[in-house]
Amino acid sequence: MYLFLIRHGQSEGNVAGRLQGWQDAPLTALGERQAVRVAVALRQFLTVAEVEIAAIYSSPLQRAARTADAVSQVLGLLVQPDPDLREMHFGRVEGLTEAEWKDCFPDTLAAWRQPDNMEFGWPEGETRRAFYGRIEQTLGRILAAHPPEANLVLVTHGGLIASYLSWVETGSWHGWREFMVGNCSISHLTFEPGRADAPPLACLLTFNDTGHLSDPDVEAVTGGA
Repeated sequence: MYLFLIRHGQSEGNVAGRLQGWQDAPLTALGERQAVRVAVALRQFLTVAEVEIAAIYSSPLQRAARTADAVSQVLGLLVQPDPDLREMHFGRVEGLTEAEWKDCFPDTLAAWRQPDNMEFGWPEGETRRAFYGRIEQTLGRILAAHPPEANLVLVTHGGLIASYLSWVETGSWHGWREFMVGNCSISHLTFEPGRADAPPLACLLTFNDTGHLSDPDVEAVTGGA
């Protein structure tokens, strides 16, 4: 099984430097173009590798959903929205810049700086334990719904992708900072079939690939940057 993890295109919240979480920020004009580029690049790879995609899943937040729509149009598959693919819920911190939330909620700083503190959570948001549990259950459910030879695309958010890659590659959730990914990046995993390990036995074939965002071949297809 191949799993292609795609982060959404640039959003208005990204440009403003705001923590988005479950806030439904739209893509920027650049983000819309990035979505087309990643869709075309994925199709080109699949064609050359002779790989077929069985399903596309996406977070329903519009920055991910719009990116998934571009992939859907290029691959000719419907998107299956899944609310459990949303970003971590940041609660009252959502919409704030880093400087703003540190000023408004200084009591959270000590726990936030401890990546192994599973009980850390944003005010009225998710704890790390709840977020990681949601990721494990959701990805496990999605993978189990398909035969071992199926190949899947998931369009989701940076925090979810980084956390999941940390878990499957190191066995720990705490190393997510080492697996941060860019807008419209592709991270490509392959799983050993027939295994029920937790985390699943996986090999990271491509990590945070964004070369297609400036690829002249993709530019020729999409009509410019």
